[in-house]
Amino acid sequence: MVKIKVTNACAHFFENTNHLAEFFYYIICTTQQVDEMRICAVKALAKIHEQEPAKEELKHAATDKLKKYFGLILELWLCRLVECYENYLSSILKDVFLCCPQILKSSEVVKLDEVLKYKTMDDFVTELTEKKVNELSYSSFDDLFDFFDKRLGVKIIDESNKSIVREAIEIRNISVHNDCVINRRYINKLQLNENLLGNRKDIEPEYLNNVIDVLYNNVMELDDKLIKKFEIKNCKVVGDEFVKRIMEQKTDKK
Repeated sequence: MVKIKVTNACAHFFENTNHLAEFFYYIICTTQQVDEMRICAVKALAKIHEQEPAKEELKHAATDKLKKYFGLILELWLCRLVECYENYLSSILKDVFLCCPQILKSSEVVKLDEVLKYKTMDDFVTELTEKKVNELSYSSFDDLFDFFDKRLGVKIIDESNKSIVREAIEIRNISVHNDCVINRRYINKLQLNENLLGNRKDIEPEYLNNVIDVLYNNVMELDDKLIKKFEIKNCKVVGDEFVKRIMEQKTDKK
């Protein structure tokens, strides 16, 4: 039996992304079932009346309707996936800070009356941790990457996949803030051709599958590195079912 140690943040990431995949596949499968049931009923009625069903009645109307919104489904899926990933990074940073509060050292001056309002040093460290995590959560991915690299001595992700994550985050940003229309910030961040300005960014299934693979592998690898380096206590041991569920998300959901 395979057993691996993961942080609660990692387990939460995969739980959320699994629910996400199940939700969208439920919509797709239910739509197909509606068409199949309707067509079955049409054929049965036609047989009773001893006549051929009209071609129009045999069309997959619900499925065709869903195809119209398939791009929107992929866009929403990508956005929520990126949010789950960013939440994981924030949560795992909090775990690291609480295990090694010395990482929080800085030249920032803290007033004595601010320190004295806490009953214990642990309360003070917890507050500083929350403040730093909140501050970093609003940073760009590149700034966050640099923080992990310079302060933690761990790369969030290898250079070959860094651009994939950066692009996914920027797509999420234009989706939320600009109706998924490419703006100048998107072009500058990804160093793209100016001719793309004003075009809508469409999400293809193959692209989403690639992002899913990269993020899943990244979370598992980063989690393992941080657990070993900082001896994170906020962990759980998971067995075959957890590993199996991850693999299903990476393969069956394509």
